[in-house]
Amino acid sequence: MRLRKDGPVYYKEKINKLIREAKENNLDVVVARSFYESIYLVFESKETHEKAKVKIYD
Repeated sequence: MRLRKDGPVYYKEKINKLIREAKENNLDVVVARSFYESIYLVFESKETHEKAKVKIYD
């Protein structure tokens, strides 16, 4: 079955693939909640501790 870009499963698969790749490349991947209820997906380098976050809920 081919996934379609207008279906939610397509995006679930893409995000799961990116998370797997990040872990394979020595990054920690966590979900964090801010004081103001926003939710972020956070990628952190285990070597340099550099972080990048994506807001996934307001």
